[in-house]
Amino acid sequence: MRRGAVAAVLLLAAIGLALFLRERGRPQENAGPRPPNLSRFDAAFERQVAAFEGVPAFRAQLAGLPAKELRQAIQTLAAKGMRRLSDDRLQARTRIVGRMLEGLDVETCSAMATGRQNEAVHDAALLALDPDSLDAWVALSFEAARAELEKRPVSRPTAQELQLSLDVLFQRVPEADAGRLRVALAGLASQPPAEACWAARTTYAAVPDLPAPAARVLARELAGP
Repeated sequence: MRRGAVAAVLLLAAIGLALFLRERGRPQENAGPRPPNLSRFDAAFERQVAAFEGVPAFRAQLAGLPAKELRQAIQTLAAKGMRRLSDDRLQARTRIVGRMLEGLDVETCSAMATGRQNEAVHDAALLALDPDSLDAWVALSFEAARAELEKRPVSRPTAQELQLSLDVLFQRVPEADAGRLRVALAGLASQPPAEACWAARTTYAAVPDLPAPAARVLARELAGP
């Protein structure tokens, strides 16, 4: 079960990686006005692109790409670059994703937790955020993309550090929940939606408040591949 719990943390790392820059289809005619948070997301993305244009690595590798290809390129870069960010920024990421999970219905939360993300999940996650958190999420994502472009060094926890940090997590949740969380994380993908959502919410809520070594290791492990 210990090995299964470690594998589940790797699965939980998928949460959020495909959320911030999913390529959107063309707006449907008569679809009505876009919700404010989605319009805010689009505006934040465009602001970040404009700022990104001054980065030498951006000009060298991405300048001139069509809009669709640019979004896809930044999405890939951000997913790869999350682990290149500082511990403080990864803690911020954990808190934002935790807010997303808390604001979603169980089915959508479960889809995030088990990697079944699509445009509906993307939109629901953005709608769950307050405006400041939404802006912070887009900024964080572009920071990760820049870190990947510039090939900043990556710090990776060892298997032993990860297991010790998971043990701290299980010790810090309420005693009545520790066994339940172990079981859920050991087979997250096969859990009922309510249980998968609960495990994801519990993990993301607990990690920022763990003692520093464990919080650092798990926030980094949750940040990506």
